[in-house]
Amino acid sequence: MTVRPPFIAFACSLVAVAVGFATVPRPLEQVTMLIRDRRYEQALHLANAKVEAGEASPEVLMQAFLLNERYGDFYFAKSALRSYLALRPDDVEAWRKAAWVYANAHRREPLLNALENVLRLTGDPQTADRLARFYRMHARFDDELRVLQTIPSDKIGEARGMRLASLLAAEERLKEASALLADLDRILPIDARQPRMLLFEILVEDGRFVEAVEHASNWLETWHGAESRVEFVRSLLRAGAEEAAIQIASMADGSVEPFILDELISLLSSENRLYLLGDLLSGWIAQAVAISPEALDFQLREIVDVAAKRGMGMELALHLMRTLQRSERPDLQAGLINAILERFGYSAIVPVRAAITPQVLAARPVMAARLFLAEGNPMAARYFLLGTELADIPERLRPSWLDLAREILKPSELLGELVAQARSGKLPADMLRPALDLATSLGGEAQLRQIWSLAAYAEWQSSDI
Repeated sequence: MTVRPPFIAFACSLVAVAVGFATVPRPLEQVTMLIRDRRYEQALHLANAKVEAGEASPEVLMQAFLLNERYGDFYFAKSALRSYLALRPDDVEAWRKAAWVYANAHRREPLLNALENVLRLTGDPQTADRLARFYRMHARFDDELRVLQTIPSDKIGEARGMRLASLLAAEERLKEASALLADLDRILPIDARQPRMLLFEILVEDGRFVEAVEHASNWLETWHGAESRVEFVRSLLRAGAEEAAIQIASMADGSVEPFILDELISLLSSENRLYLLGDLLSGWIAQAVAISPEALDFQLREIVDVAAKRGMGMELALHLMRTLQRSERPDLQAGLINAILERFGYSAIVPVRAAITPQVLAARPVMAARLFLAEGNPMAARYFLLGTELADIPERLRPSWLDLAREILKPSELLGELVAQARSGKLPADMLRPALDLATSLGGEAQLRQIWSLAAYAEWQSSDI
């Protein structure tokens, strides 16, 4: 029989103890096995005992939280979770669990702390939005601003972006607010008007009128209706930026929509800025070069009609006449005078009669004839009327020429004028019927035959004679 030395026996015993110790399940393994075997009550007691003894690892603390949340003491569960988070502050899922727990327990401050940590670890815009709404609800606007600023501009969205810009503007951080909204302007669909209107307001408040006008001009190329244009003008007027306001008020294509003009006149009146009417119309006239004469006539009549509906016909006429005089556009002055005569009669022209130059009268002979006839000067009226070739008059105005001619000329003179223009080949087709009717009524068989023979077949046939 072999006898081993004592130290060898001791070593073997030590190894055996170590092996035995290593094979004993650790607390986490014990808890896990109990849960696996659905022995939840025993798992709960074991986990709680380790927590109370201060021997729990972070993993056991989490198991203690989960078990107590479901089967045990809710307050103990919260305590275990707090201890776990103190050891593992970067576990985002644990913070999400904490947020859920505190939300159900209606614990506001712990909930906010949990959400702040989720935001710190993830930068999640939805979490930031939830936090911001909590802070806004409780009037903690500094915290709301701080949280919203964590969201990247390409993810902040329309509503959150507008809220952040408003908070920045309230703190007079206008450049930051406008930069944020400018980023949104590049991202959002063109029909998203509210953030763009806010950008405009902030630029105006910051005195950056040129930028505001540039942005507004771009948007108005797509936006329809007068409301936005009028709002832009109102903001600029209230900021004292009258020149910029007139620039926005003038239509880019050189036209004036009646509704827009009506709204702008109302706005200028309410703001006690009617003296700007002349500048508004100057802006329109400067852009009206490319408009056809017929379109200009129509636009001028629209302006006069709008003014008449607001009881401002005389005032607008004076503003417009002064503007036209500065513009050196006799054709426009003549068109305006004609529109005023048609709408209000001669009395509306009296205040500006002295400013009507011969060039203006020559630009619209029919208007000049009507004007002189109203002034009791039939000779001058006759001169302008007979100096007009009907082919040069827009078709819309030819009935006016004929009515004036009946007042100024004898029937035989009128017939002679029509025959002369027919003989020269300049009698428009739409004037053949009045000429034939007049010749028939006067019994002028020779003139009647002459008109028939001189009229081109295509012209009189197209007149349904």
